[in-house]
Amino acid sequence: MQMCPACGQDNPDHAALCGFCHETLLQLLGRGALLQGRYRVEGLLGCGGMGSVYLAQDTRLSSHRVAVKENLSPLPGGNAQFVREATTLAHLSHPNLPSVTDYFTEPSGRQYMVMEYIEGEDLATRLTRGRQSESEALTWFTQIAQALDYLHCQPSPILHRDVKPANIRIAPTGRAYLVDFGLVEHVDPQRQPSQRLAGMGSAAYAPIEQYGKGALDARTDEYALAATLYYALTGQEPPEAPIRLSQARSLRAPRDLNPTLSPRVDAALMMALALRPADRFQSVAAFAAALMGQSVSTLAGSPQGASSAASQIPSSRGRKAGYAALGVVVGAVAGVLPFFVAPHPGGAVGILLAVFALVGAILFASIGGLLGARLAGSAP
Repeated sequence: MQMCPACGQDNPDHAALCGFCHETLLQLLGRGALLQGRYRVEGLLGCGGMGSVYLAQDTRLSSHRVAVKENLSPLPGGNAQFVREATTLAHLSHPNLPSVTDYFTEPSGRQYMVMEYIEGEDLATRLTRGRQSESEALTWFTQIAQALDYLHCQPSPILHRDVKPANIRIAPTGRAYLVDFGLVEHVDPQRQPSQRLAGMGSAAYAPIEQYGKGALDARTDEYALAATLYYALTGQEPPEAPIRLSQARSLRAPRDLNPTLSPRVDAALMMALALRPADRFQSVAAFAAALMGQSVSTLAGSPQGASSAASQIPSSRGRKAGYAALGVVVGAVAGVLPFFVAPHPGGAVGILLAVFALVGAILFASIGGLLGARLAGSAP
């Protein structure tokens, strides 16, 4: 028997279409299938283009349920990527990441990974019932940020590359888990961009650098986390990065869509969703701290010390405003100074010169303000 990827019903092995919902069948396992003489399949938890996940019982531990992931990737190198996912997770230990307990290949050649089963539902399912409150969403997203920061701070930094609502699971206890490491990648400065692993994640949550051959780092996952939080708080996915690149004002501020959001969260989201990685927070820990109005040091595992990420946004704006104001003053003085220093006649000619001096002051003040703002953008 084989289960349907859509409705989960069992169908005969020879069937091409589900007899219940008429979905195309993918030769998935059927209920009761026994893997390695140990894991008995009870049902289907989910299925995508890269793999399926089954709920199974470990018969050696009669009351213990596990999640068994099967590799369905049709891509070249898909088998090696599945092994990479399994071995990466097997060496990690974090309260917001699932643990991997087994990996094997059946005689048929099909690959499987056995993971901790997390009860509850994924965030994508929860969001079908409406957007989340700020306080509740931040509780979950801070936990996911801690998990990502843990990955990024490994001796060989690890990128998830596919953070999205469907890959965040919320347990009945309220704990959030980051799951599905099918696109996981170790940051390797020696690897050329053209050697990047296949797959770019889901379009609405992928930053612009994942579309091309730009360098990927922790800020890649930061963008995806911010896009996911944007959707959770507003009920709308952000525009895809290429659309934003061609339509500068296509991304609406979160508070435009949800006026109940705090200015702090609105500003932090807009910064983390910057198209250029250099304009985002320099770590997921800094982004999470800004969301919560805390210092980075309050996030476990953060390497950033006690600097305040929450002040990063307002201090940058304040610096820019200060430089711009200074530029306006200097420009205005430069524009009007010659009128007072040089001798000038009275009458109509004097009035005309005064007008020219005023226009010059305004022009120089505008140029000074622009130069001051530009200088602030490059100032430390």
